[in-house]
Amino acid sequence: MSQQRLPRDVVAYNATISACSKSSWLAALGLFAEMRCFGIEADTTTYNSTISACARGQQWHIAMLVLETMRSSSIRMDTITYSSLIGACTGQQWRCTVDLLTEMRRCRLVANNVTYSAAIGVFGKANQWEHAMRLFFDMGVAGVQADRITCNALITACEKGKQWTLALWLFEEMRRSKLVADVITYSSLISACEKGKHWTGALHLLRESQRSSIQADTVTFNASISACEKQKQWETALDLFEEMRVLGIAADTVTYNATISALEKGGQWERALQMLQLMEDAEVERNCITFSAAISACEKGKRWASAVNLLCVMKEAGVQGNTIAYYAAMSACEACHQWDVASVLLQEMLDGSVEDVTRVRVPYVHRYQAGSSLDCFKHVVLATLLRQMTSDPAPFTYVDTHAGGGIYDFASPEALLLRRFEGGILRLQARAAEHSHVAGPIEEYLATLRKCNELLHGSDSDSDLRYYLGSPALAQQWLRPQDKAVLFEKAAAVHAELRHSLGLLDPQTGFTALEVHNVDSYRWLTQKSATGPAFFEGRGLVLIDPPYDSYDSYTAWNLFVLKHLRERWPSSSIALWYPCRDAREHSSFLNRVRSLQLGDVLVAEMSVAASSEALESSGMLLVNPPPDMEPQLASVLPNLAGMLSPPPGTCVTTSLQWLSE
Repeated sequence: MSQQRLPRDVVAYNATISACSKSSWLAALGLFAEMRCFGIEADTTTYNSTISACARGQQWHIAMLVLETMRSSSIRMDTITYSSLIGACTGQQWRCTVDLLTEMRRCRLVANNVTYSAAIGVFGKANQWEHAMRLFFDMGVAGVQADRITCNALITACEKGKQWTLALWLFEEMRRSKLVADVITYSSLISACEKGKHWTGALHLLRESQRSSIQADTVTFNASISACEKQKQWETALDLFEEMRVLGIAADTVTYNATISALEKGGQWERALQMLQLMEDAEVERNCITFSAAISACEKGKRWASAVNLLCVMKEAGVQGNTIAYYAAMSACEACHQWDVASVLLQEMLDGSVEDVTRVRVPYVHRYQAGSSLDCFKHVVLATLLRQMTSDPAPFTYVDTHAGGGIYDFASPEALLLRRFEGGILRLQARAAEHSHVAGPIEEYLATLRKCNELLHGSDSDSDLRYYLGSPALAQQWLRPQDKAVLFEKAAAVHAELRHSLGLLDPQTGFTALEVHNVDSYRWLTQKSATGPAFFEGRGLVLIDPPYDSYDSYTAWNLFVLKHLRERWPSSSIALWYPCRDAREHSSFLNRVRSLQLGDVLVAEMSVAASSEALESSGMLLVNPPPDMEPQLASVLPNLAGMLSPPPGTCVTTSLQWLSE
């Protein structure tokens, strides 16, 4: 501060810092530091203005440092101090906001409208709508009148928390309090309806805002179009887009993305491509979401060439693709039997280190299906494979690409919800006890389950099973000291569960060579095959058993990995489990496998048809199976089917065939 222009006293500095706080937090902080250099004692107003400047500049850490200086200088803190500090908090600091509010109460400072509005805003950003609502009710108890800013912050908190009915209730409270809504109010309400999949409510609010002479903006229309997109109302979404053009409201990237997504969901691939062209003509920035939606539209229209072309256009535009875009293009190719092109795209995705956005998905929870009849089929086939592999004294490596949790408790809420284990493993256990002939692999499979249940639960051999072994835990009981197991589980929480489960079991065979990886098995195996043959030596048994929550992407990867493993590890046997969802898809899958020319491929399948349920079918593709697998399964599968289908109205059938090239 120039000595010639302003006197060096606290009043002058306070006025200047307050002026700077509205535009430059750095300037305000510089003046605050200058005061200390000149020995001018700062007061509460000085600190409040400096903290407020940091809040406006989103400098929470610096605001907290100023607070520490204030405390060490024994300067009195007031309501403005705390309100400014809370205003500096972001969503990540919502717990700090709770602490500051608690400290205010301890200091007997009364929160005002600004304090509450700032805190509610922080809780909204942090998706802590419950805390925001609690503060709103605290305001009423304290006699603090909520204004439009407070209500807008609260509605936004409910919107981010997907509480659309609560947001509408708050809107009614605003009306009762005679508070006038603005464009922020309506935009937040419409967005809340969008998240609540209430597109008619969103449209009603948009029209109401227009009748109230509130000028809807891009954000308002974007929320309305997104609401229509979520509910596949592509015609209404397109009408809203056209309305924006008529009203002269600028469409941005979000507008175009939502409209293209609506057209994609409505199967309007031609209109989606036209919208993409409009976007380019308007020089609106296109991103990965834009192209992914357009490619997905081509996928639904089975326009594989257009989908592949869009991937090229995306690269030319400098937009980094992700797995959603590539999987959609591959699915379009698969639907049109362009399997070689799909394989090339998958290789390109692998070589280009394309971002894997599937990591954010909720992990598949197998406890719902654990011990089902189809689980029994899969694991009896696996037990037969392990029996054959261990009949040879030579060592082998067991690989499980999607290992899961390892052990599943039938007493868990998920298992009890559907109780699939009752018609599966418990029925098999009961029928085996009274059956005159039980095939060797089935007998060994059940004996392994009983032994592990005795270890885990202390149950005797005659009681019902409580714990079910997934494929890695089952394999662990067969493997010998000379063998090795490499297990993969991509989901971090399930990976931790797997490691814990395997630690509970103590193989009597002396097996110890175990590796458990928290990585994507597909990428690991294909990249490993490119770096050298060290891993792919000697005998091997690979189980590929993905959750199929995205059928097309998993199928593409399965076929890709099958081909790689046959080329790099020809001495291995590969078992691929797959669901049979419909006849056309099933036929297409087997034709694709046949075209890969993998050598000997044995196909084992089982179908469960009940009078009250839809057909449930699955298969195991056995590539380069161990010797004598066909006669073994020819005996085992009918025996399994007979024991799984005692109730009237239930029929279990199995089939076994070689897949000729």
